[in-house]
Amino acid sequence: MTTLVPAVAAPGGAARVVTVEITNNHVYVPLRAAARDLWFLLDTGAGLSLVNQRIADDLNLPLGARFAVRGAGRGELSGAMLQTPLRVLPAGDDTLALHVAAMMPLDQLEAHEGRPIDGILGFDFLTRHVVRLDYSARRLTLYDPDGFEYAGDGTAVPLSISNGHPHVTAAVELDEGTWIEGDFVVDIGSALPLTVTSRFGESHRVAEHLQQAFTAEAGRGVGALPRIAVGRLRALRIGALVIPFPVVGLFGHDAGVMSSGEFFDANIGGALLRDYVVILDYSRARLILE
Repeated sequence: MTTLVPAVAAPGGAARVVTVEITNNHVYVPLRAAARDLWFLLDTGAGLSLVNQRIADDLNLPLGARFAVRGAGRGELSGAMLQTPLRVLPAGDDTLALHVAAMMPLDQLEAHEGRPIDGILGFDFLTRHVVRLDYSARRLTLYDPDGFEYAGDGTAVPLSISNGHPHVTAAVELDEGTWIEGDFVVDIGSALPLTVTSRFGESHRVAEHLQQAFTAEAGRGVGALPRIAVGRLRALRIGALVIPFPVVGLFGHDAGVMSSGEFFDANIGGALLRDYVVILDYSRARLILE
């Protein structure tokens, strides 16, 4: 559902409030497309929005150029551009209309998640709004960037966008007073807490500092299912916010982008973000955590 409410933090306009569903720390946004009710996963780690191949096949959408998708697993998936983009209406609201230009098979993710994933809302959706996500209230609020003024008491952190993904400079504390800084992606599409790439972990011997460590399956990303070392580090610092003893997942080899460290050093996912109200303001290059 969508509701128009006065925008407390945007005196010059109104905000659209969408009731979302939370499953396994993932955020699902209701929308309408081709007279169907669908659920799209909200993902700051997606460089563009995608429709599930299952939906594309059902609607007989003609395909164009193919492309490969890599993620937190071995191997890759094959997606394709749509010859005619699919018009989707988040929360059924025509003013939020978005043209989704690509498709990708999501059946492996659906099987692991235990629910349909009809598509993914990525950068092309997020960059059009100031996005406020309240996990506990299951509420997604979308503001017009031009009229938005923040008046809360959250922690504001500078944000940069690379390949459609939001990055922050953050740091982990290994021993008391020993902080290691890195380039961290803010990934609402990840169900995990803080996860560290193999390259960053090996460079700073993170495994030696994990407390209460054990090995577990990492969840399901693009590619084969990887395993990670899980434990706690002394602290995570994001701007002025210091989070004591965060749960950390350390990836090994053969885990795609989570091994290579090619694009980032670590990933801040939903299992950590759910403890905060998260505000993404791409227009002003900032992340705010309440």
